[in-house]
Parts: sequence; structure tokens; C-alpha cells
Amino acid sequence: MSKTESAQKADDMLHEALKLSENENIGGGLLKPDTTSFNTVIDLWAKSGEKSAPLKAEALLHRMEEMWTGGDDYVAPNIISYNSVINAWAKSGTRGSAKRAEAVLKRMQDLCHDVEPDAENMTGIVDTSAKNDEKGSTLIAEHAMTRKRDTYDVRPDTISYNTVIEAWAKSGEKGAAQKAEVILKQMQKLHDDGSLIVKPDTISFNAVINAWAKSGTKGSAQRAEYMLQQMQTRYDAGETEVEPNTISFTTVINAWATSGEKGSAQRAEAILQHMQILYEAGNTSLRPDTICFTAVIDAWAKSNEDGAAERAEEILQTMLQLYEAGNLDVRPNVRSYTAVINAWAKSGEAGAARRAENILQSMQKMYKTGYRDVVPDTPVFTAVINTWAKSKDRGKAKKVFDILCQMEDMYEDGNKNVKPDVILYTSVMNACAFTVGPKEDKMYALKVLIKVMEDLENSPFCKPNSFSYATFLKACANLMPRSENRNAIVDDFFNRCCQAGYVNSFVLHNLLVASPLVYRKRLGEASEQREIRLNDLPLEWSRHVRGRQPKHYQILRTNV
Repeated sequence: MSKTESAQKADDMLHEALKLSENENIGGGLLKPDTTSFNTVIDLWAKSGEKSAPLKAEALLHRMEEMWTGGDDYVAPNIISYNSVINAWAKSGTRGSAKRAEAVLKRMQDLCHDVEPDAENMTGIVDTSAKNDEKGSTLIAEHAMTRKRDTYDVRPDTISYNTVIEAWAKSGEKGAAQKAEVILKQMQKLHDDGSLIVKPDTISFNAVINAWAKSGTKGSAQRAEYMLQQMQTRYDAGETEVEPNTISFTTVINAWATSGEKGSAQRAEAILQHMQILYEAGNTSLRPDTICFTAVIDAWAKSNEDGAAERAEEILQTMLQLYEAGNLDVRPNVRSYTAVINAWAKSGEAGAARRAENILQSMQKMYKTGYRDVVPDTPVFTAVINTWAKSKDRGKAKKVFDILCQMEDMYEDGNKNVKPDVILYTSVMNACAFTVGPKEDKMYALKVLIKVMEDLENSPFCKPNSFSYATFLKACANLMPRSENRNAIVDDFFNRCCQAGYVNSFVLHNLLVASPLVYRKRLGEASEQREIRLNDLPLEWSRHVRGRQPKHYQILRTNV
């Protein structure tokens, strides 16, 4: 039984019990569900992952509140009830979920504020009881006091606030990081004012750091690092609950890696170095691991700075040296190697493709000697092929074709991690499209191009898409002189694209570049228009891409 099915079954049983409890002839109050019953079902919904789970969980909470205010003390909502509903919204990831989670938190705050049993109202209740001679007045007063204490017990605690902060961090909404930080400040104020159940901890700060790391706004990485500094300052001052951990540091490193700001890679590496210093000074919880080092490598790979690929590879070598010296926590994995290969792919430096291929070969050697964490997979091979595609080296068509053949052999031998896909085949065709050198090199690239496209069309596990056909047409324009032969090949494969239903603006543009003659022949009167609509083309031509792109394609007229 799935989690959703379990939650629904429990929900149905709860509602059936509620109906039965209303019938005095069938057990009456003996069958009444209590707070624990409701909380169990709410928690099941919160953990189910069902899209409507937060709404169903909150509906149950509302029912508890209605029953409690109507005098049913056995279903008084408690902090578990509210926290479970907040958790349901936090986990849902739906639009507006963070606001709904915060609204539940606000309801807890308001409820506690309205009925908080302070000294004044408690004294008033006792005085009324003492002065009233009516039978049962003392019991009524005691019951009112008890109900107020029960309600007071739903004060939001650290878990409540942390869950809402995490909901904002995961929401991806504009201003989420600012919202998360405001809630953290509320926690700090409550603690400073004497609250014993609300105090910011490592989870609180890490959630805010994560919110800033995901915000993508200018200065967000700097703000994430500032929050890390605040953690360290508070911890040094004796607040042991906010001790920074590897998650804190790694999240800030990732914030810099994805920021795109100048000097981001240097900042990421500086944080790693600071982490290492703290570890060597005795903070054993901050031992840098594979994730930390790989995040810094990724920061260099994304930096586009001069020497970035070289520095990324140096860090990878540092990881290997530390691992070989006995530090098992920094063992490089597939992502570590892939990040360095991507760094070389983006570098544009002479010899980058060979450096990337050397790293791939190093991975293969390690895998063969028992390092299962570095098994080369399809994305790794694709990254190396893309590096060759961007290079200006001669013979790259042969290089990428050899890599493709190697992958196919590995897959047939049982290595399911290197299953060729449409991205891989298209990357090989892209390398062919940008082959440089004498005529014989281009003719070889053309043969590879056609074979790879036909292999893709006949593949049992993937088929060409719009990018595949567009890349093929671009390659024809680059590799072949204008001739009847070129027009025939272009016409043939554009016809295949039409039959497959993948004609889009990219394909049409490259068709025009590859053969204006075929372009006019295939599009007829539509080819004379500046603006081509999908409705101007046969429906079957683009049946797999309609709805995934704008309806209007701007195609400029050409004099050729």
C-alpha cells in the first residue's frame, strides 16, 4: 500500500469514527476520536507526498479547532497538530506553500496571544469562582483554566519556525530568502525576550543560508556568507546550538559557485580553506569532504575565468593526494571528475579536449581497479565529446566517433551506466558539424554524421529530436559545398524530420541555411512570409513540439 493510500484509508476511518461518535445508539462518546487520532492522520497526509495532502491535513486541523471550541476537550489541537500541518505545506513544493505554512504559524501565534493564561486573567477566574455560590462554579473555573493552559501549549517552538523557514527556502519564490531571514530574526527576538521553547539553532541558520543560495539575486552569495559568519560569531560566543557544520559551509560554497559574480571561485575556495583551518584547529565536525571539494571545483568550472580549468584540475589532484594519504572523506566521485571535464570544455584553451579525455581515461583506470564511485557514465562521455566539439583540433570527428563506439561496446558488454542517448548522438553530430581542416577531414566527418544519424533513427532506446535534425542540417551546410547532392541529402533528412513530427524554428532556420531551394520547395507559399506560424505548416510536421515553443517564428527572407 502506498503512502497516499495509507493516508486516505486512515482518513476514511477517522471520518467514519466521527459519524459513529455522533450516534448515541452506537457507542456515543466511546467511539470519539481524540487528539492522537487526528494527529496520526494529519502526519500520514504530511508524509504522503500527495499533491492535495496539505489541504487535507489543514482541513483536519480546522475540524479539531471547531470541535475544541465547541467544547470537545479530547480533540484539543496541540503543537504536534500544527507542526504536522506546517510540515505538510513545507514538503509540498507547490506554489504558495511557504505562505500557507507561515499562515499556520501565524495562527498559532495569534491563538496563544489571545488566550495566554497570564497572572491577571488567572486571578480573575479564581476570584470569580470564590465569590460565586452557584453549584459547580469552581469546576467551571478550573475547566476554563485547564482549557487555557492546553491552548497555551500550542505556542510555536523551534521546530515550527524552522519548518516555515525551510518552506521558504524550498519555495523558489521571489523574496523567499528575505522572508526566511525575517522569521529567523523573530526567533532570535523571542529567545532574547525569554522564550524557553524558541531558540535559533544550526538548522535555522542553514535553512536561511540555503534560501539565499537558491535565490539567484545579486549579492545573495555575499548574504549567505554573512549568515555563516553570524553563526560562527554566535558559536564562538558560547551559543553551541548554532555551531556551523559541513552543510553550512558547503551551501555557501555552492552559493558562490552559482552566483556568476566576479571572483566567485576565489571566494568559494577561500571558504574551503577556512573550513580546513577550523578543522585543523580541533573542530572535527568541519572536516572537508568530497562534497565540499567538488563544490569548489564546480565553482571554478562555472567561473569562466582565465586558468579556471587548470585550477579545477589541481583541486582534483589535491583530493587524490589526500585520499591516497588516508583521508577517505575526500575520495573523488563521478561529479568531481565531470566538473573538471566541464571546466576544460568551457575553457576554450588549446589542448582542452585532450586534457578532458585524459581525465576520462584516468576515471576508467580507477574504475577498473575497483573504485566504484568513479564509474564513467553517459554524461561524462558526453562532456568529453562536447569538449572535442568546441576544439579547433583536426580529426575531432574521428575522436568523437571512437568514443561513441567505445561506449556502445561497453553498453553491450553489460555496463548500463553508459547507455547512449539522444543527447550523446547529437553531441557527436555537433562535433562533426564544426570539423575544420582539409576536404578529406570534412568528408570523413560527413560519413560519420550520416552514420550516427541513421544509427540514432534505428536505435532501440532513443530517437532523433528537433535538435538532432537541426544539428544534422547545420552540419550539411558546413561540410558540403552547394550542390545537387547536398540538396538531395538535406531534402531526404528534412522529410524524415517532418515524418517524425519534430519540425520547429531551429530546424526551419537550419533548413534555410543548408538549402534555400529545399526550403522553398517544402514550405511553398509560406516560405515567402517573414513570419511563419505553426498553423502555416502541416500539423503532422510538428506534432511532438507544439505547445513547447512560441507559435510565431521569425524567418528572415534571403536573396539566395
